[in-house]
Amino acid sequence: MKSAVLVANERIEIQEVNLPALNENEVKVRVIACGICGSDIPRYFFNGARHYPLVLGHECCGEVLEVGKNVKNFKPGDHVVGIPLKPCFECEDCKKGDFSLCKNYKFYGSSLDGAFREEMLIDERNLFKIPAKIATKHAALFEPSTVALHGIRLYNHYEEKTVAVIGGGTIAQFLGLWAKIYGAKKVVMVLINHDNDSIYKKMGLNDLVLSNDEGIEEAIQKYTNGKGFDVVFDGAGVNATIINSLKLARNHANICLVGTPAKDLSFTKKQWELINRKEVFITGTWMSYSKNWPGDEWRETSKALESGQLKLSDDFFAAQFKLEDINEAFKFIKEGKKGKEGRVLILMNEH
Repeated sequence: MKSAVLVANERIEIQEVNLPALNENEVKVRVIACGICGSDIPRYFFNGARHYPLVLGHECCGEVLEVGKNVKNFKPGDHVVGIPLKPCFECEDCKKGDFSLCKNYKFYGSSLDGAFREEMLIDERNLFKIPAKIATKHAALFEPSTVALHGIRLYNHYEEKTVAVIGGGTIAQFLGLWAKIYGAKKVVMVLINHDNDSIYKKMGLNDLVLSNDEGIEEAIQKYTNGKGFDVVFDGAGVNATIINSLKLARNHANICLVGTPAKDLSFTKKQWELINRKEVFITGTWMSYSKNWPGDEWRETSKALESGQLKLSDDFFAAQFKLEDINEAFKFIKEGKKGKEGRVLILMNEH
């Protein structure tokens, strides 16, 4: 069984690895595809791995091959997506159903070996069964969708609300799509550039502005009559985008910080005063899990994909690579190919 093993910074080796024996609560999965998440980038490029060797990857989908004797909810042939979080289920937060806030969690592709391999063993509780009609590529986007939806669900009553989403990555794109599904009056995507407008327009995200001062002022005037947006999502997690979220927000707006910073942030006195003077409500969001494990985010995503309410296309993907070429995939991301926004997908097995 081939496995892409991170053995040092910027160095993955394709190794032949034998899986251990299947235990009574585990499922053996043939991994079909797995996306490269933004969180995989520092693990690969910036010595961000918790340990070496490590198999990265957690945005995965596949097919059940074999089940342990205590497994009740899966059978060979089932189509599944991986649930990367392994909460302890025992702490105060877990008992409340706030699994995303568990401080004792483990995570596939981070503290545990992940999915950049042909087969893997995974706990029954860390699999989610999906309808066979959901396309393989789109199933690999399942987990990013749930992350965005978790942030969307922190607020209620999107009807008649204006929403701004800052960022052009996969999570930001899903934030825009889910805000529309939840009934927002207007959803505006705030982007660094417009080099690849067609991607967003094919998704039905037709209102696009640049993230410079002129673009932000244009958005405020054009879409909110100068008042600012009711809800602002920052999907990037960098200094400039968080400051822009404060500029875009109206008085008493809700701002949700979805992107995870890779560097320290700083604000000028004037920028910080936007928080005070507008009396905005700022919320962070973390992962994608809630009551009734793994949470309604996962069930809603499945229903929306099956019904076509959540319309995905190949435009979500910047490129596809075979497992053997995974180092080239990371190089592709680092080089930032112009006009190639979207998830980079690693294909493990032909389906």
